[in-house]
Amino acid sequence: MNNRKFLYSLLSIALILPNISLAISFPPEPSGKPVNIPGVISGIVTIVWWVFVGVSVIMFIVAGIQFMAAQGEPGKITQARNSVIWGAIGIIAAVIGFSVTAIIRNWFG
Repeated sequence: MNNRKFLYSLLSIALILPNISLAISFPPEPSGKPVNIPGVISGIVTIVWWVFVGVSVIMFIVAGIQFMAAQGEPGKITQARNSVIWGAIGIIAAVIGFSVTAIIRNWFG
């Protein structure tokens, strides 16, 4: 069963990632000037953020399906509850990480 979930997760990411990457527009490269490293880093952080948002939505949908499929079994309900808890912890960690990069970017101008 875990292999199937892993396969579905990879398939979902493979289907969502091209759409996300095509939706982000990077500024054009300046001719004759050095590469804008903060702009590139900002673009990469934006891509990673949207990938994370997509994965987190999928994980909460999977946790909801686990709750519905538990059918009152305490072990499965505990597993579904742990999925929701770890999903929330992951979102909190990602928001803190994204906020730290934004704070550092604003601090140094």
